[in-house]
Formats: sequence, structure tokens, C-alpha cells
Amino acid sequence: MRKVIIDVLIGIAFIVVLMILELFISFLYDTGIDLDQHPEERLRLVSLMYVTSALPAGLLTALAAFLLKTRTVADAVRRASIWGGIQLLDIFAVGLLNGTLSFIFGGYGFYVFLLLVAAGPFAAYLLVRRPAGAAA
Repeated sequence: MRKVIIDVLIGIAFIVVLMILELFISFLYDTGIDLDQHPEERLRLVSLMYVTSALPAGLLTALAAFLLKTRTVADAVRRASIWGGIQLLDIFAVGLLNGTLSFIFGGYGFYVFLLLVAAGPFAAYLLVRRPAGAAA
């Protein structure tokens, strides 16, 4: 139970870090046009924002899982499920509150983002489980 609580707390910290990252990325893609009048452009930009933040998010979860010494597949599955689930719930809540659910779930970017968040613990498991100096 202690491991689950720690993973949930880390997942909540990821919300803060990744929201700040997504905020900065959204500044990069500011087009200056009224996105309410151009829903297809809004869908493209939301998807692009998530694709751009996917790699840093995946690296962050891999680093955290590595530092937590993810030694078993069960650890990787638990962390991937908790961290991915927390991201999913957070983004769903934000999208529901600001009316952008169709843009978030309508493009491919969110799914790439979620996949890399969940893949991070498995990448860390592959690194941690090998003894030092083992050949690939």
C-alpha cells in the first residue's frame, strides 16, 4: 500500500510539472487567430501540443521510475497504470471544465502523450533489471 501511495503522490507531482510544460508549449504554437472560429485549427494545435510534450513526459516518467528502481514488471505496470490514469483523469477534468474534450480526444496527440507517459516505467524497468556491465 505504501508503494501505491508514493506512486499516486508522484503522479500528482507530474500533473503540476507537465501542466507547466504544456503551458510553455502552448505559447510556442500561438497563432494569433481566433481558435473558436477555426475548430479544425484548434484540433490540430491541441494535438500538436500533446505530441510535443509527449517525449519530455515519457522521459520524466522513465527518470522517476528509474530513480525509484523499478525492478519488476509488476512495479512497471503499477506505475504506468497509476501515472497514466492520473494524467487521463486530470486532462479529462480540465477538458470537461473548459469545453475542449472533443479537441483533446479528437486528435492523435493525446494518445501519443499517454502512451509515452505509460511507457516510461517499462523503459526504466528494462534499464534497472540488467546487471551493470551486461551486454545488450
